[in-house]
Formats: sequence, C-alpha cells, structure tokens
Amino acid sequence: MKSLHMSKKDKLKAIILIILTLCVVAFIFMHSLTPATLSAEESGAVTDWLTNLIPFQLTDHIVRKMAHFTEYSVLGFLTSFTVYSFFKKPTGGIFIKLFVTLFTAVIDETIQLNVPGRSGQVTDVLLDFSGAVTGIIVSTLLILIYLLYKKGKEMKNGRN
Repeated sequence: MKSLHMSKKDKLKAIILIILTLCVVAFIFMHSLTPATLSAEESGAVTDWLTNLIPFQLTDHIVRKMAHFTEYSVLGFLTSFTVYSFFKKPTGGIFIKLFVTLFTAVIDETIQLNVPGRSGQVTDVLLDFSGAVTGIIVSTLLILIYLLYKKGKEMKNGRN
C-alpha cells in the first residue's frame, strides 16, 4: 500500500471517496430501517414514475430488485475507487472490496429482520453482492482504461 506516502491531494481524494462510500452505506441502511408499509409506498411511487417513463409495465417487485442491484452497484463502484486510492493498483485490495460489499449486504438483510413487515433474504444478499461485483468490475475497467490512456499519453510525449 502506498497510502503512507500519499500527497495531500491524494489524501483529500481518499477522504472524499471514503465519505461518499459511507454515505451510500448509510443510504442503504436507512432504506433497510424503513417499515414495510412506507417502503411499499416509496417503491410504488417509483414504479408509477418509471411506468410513465418507459413503454412497458414494471411491477413493484422488479423495481425493488432493480433498486437493490443499483444501490449495490454504486457501493461496489465507490468501494473500488476508495480502495484504489490506497493501493494504486486496479486489482489491488480485491478481497477488501469483496468483503466490504458482501459484509454490507449481510448486515443490510440482518437489519431488515428487526423491522416491522420486513424480512432478510439470502437471495437479496446474492442480488446485492452481484450488483456490488458489477460496480467493482465497471470501476476496475474504467481505471484500467484511464491508466492505459495515461501511459499512451506519456509514451507519446517521450516519457517511459
């Protein structure tokens, strides 16, 4: 890990990424703490909005599952960039990325066990984790593309 030798600019980037990642976790946990009746109202409103936006019918169930996948994709994406800010290697800290996102999914579903009308589901943990892995893959690919672009630019300018 190169974090001990980070510039002030890199430390600031890392802090911002940590804060953003924690905000996503807080967002996820806040939704898990929402009682079933309020959660159903929220997803119903989103379903209605999406149905007006796209030419085919969506069910509340599909919208809820898409929301799970999407929020965990964002978590995986941000977690990946956060870990990259310390390791400076696209695949560095892969087990940290996977552990953080899977642990968050397990805690998320465990929280729901104690919320009126909600239940924790192993299938939701798997869906959440697959969203996180998707976010990790997308961010890793973006980092690799950026590094290849940067290397090509340096080679073009005569620096190896």
